[in-house]
Amino acid sequence: MVFAFVVAIEIIFISALTGIQYAKYVEEDLYISALTGIQYAKYVEEDLYSYARRRVSLSNLENPSTQDLDRGCD
Repeated sequence: MVFAFVVAIEIIFISALTGIQYAKYVEEDLYISALTGIQYAKYVEEDLYSYARRRVSLSNLENPSTQDLDRGCD
């Protein structure tokens, strides 16, 4: 009876340690996923920003403002 109790305690202890290790693994995996997501979001933001700048530049070339035309007449 005592032997069964000791074995049960050991199984519970090992299960608890395994659960803790798994929780740490999941936490690290989620942290890495979050960092990757943040890096991806920054990349997308930079890409969208440069795309917007290119579109503004092209728009200015296609439709120059009157100020730009006035400068050309000087």
